Amino acid sequence: MKKTLLLLLPCMALLTGNAVHAQQVVTMNDDEVQQHKSRFADLKKTFATDEALPQFPGGDAALMRWLRDHLRYPKTAAQFGIEGRVVVVFVVGTDGKVSEVKVAKSVDNDLDQEAVRVCKMLPKFIPAHDKSGKPVAAWYTLPITFKLPPRQITPSGN
Repeated sequence: MKKTLLLLLPCMALLTGNAVHAQQVVTMNDDEVQQHKSRFADLKKTFATDEALPQFPGGDAALMRWLRDHLRYPKTAAQFGIEGRVVVVFVVGTDGKVSEVKVAKSVDNDLDQEAVRVCKMLPKFIPAHDKSGKPVAAWYTLPITFKLPPRQITPSGN
C-alpha cells in the first residue's frame, strides 16, 4: 500500500519574496520520501528565514542574463529533445559565496549537471542579513528552465 505524503522541502520553505522563488508541495510515496530525507539530511542548519534574503547583484533580471550567457544546452539532451525545469538549491554564505549546490528537482542527468556546473560558477551574491544587519548564511532556490528553440521544418526539394 502506497502512502501519500505532502512534504514541503525545507529549502523551499526558507525562501520567499522573490519572483523566481516558489514554495512547492510535492506528493511522494514512502520510497521517494526516504530518498529525499537522505538527500536533504544535511540541510538542517539554521539560516536566515524572514530577514533580508540574499540577492544577486543587479537583481533577478541580472541573474537571468548571467544564466543565459553561461548556460550551455547539453548536446545529448538537445539531440533527444529533452527539456524541463531543474530546481537547484545552494547556500549563499555570509561572504556572498555560493556553496553546497544540490539538485532539488531533477529532469535529466545532463540538464542537472549543467545546472549545478553553472551555479557553482555564480559570482558573489549580496548576503542575507538579520534584523541587526549582520550577514547570515541562507539557502537560495533557483529554478533553471531548459527549453529548446522550436524546430523549423524546411520543405524538401523535389
